[in-house]
Amino acid sequence: VRELLVAYDLMENCSESITPGTPLQEAFNIMRKAQLGFLPVVENKSISKLVGFLDHHVINEKLARELLRRQQAASV
Repeated sequence: VRELLVAYDLMENCSESITPGTPLQEAFNIMRKAQLGFLPVVENKSISKLVGFLDHHVINEKLARELLRRQQAASV
């Protein structure tokens, strides 16, 4: 079976994308509304050159760390 499948057979299409300058809240809202676990990050909207991915889990992890850091700083 492995030899019969290629990436195309398992890939998911993603109609949404963002650019590197997209605010995190906007990206998060796009992901939530479209029920996506990731978003492709493209160079700009007219040239869809892929420059990376934004992962929902990474956003949550980074936000949780930042909130904790701010709470700790405020309690000092």
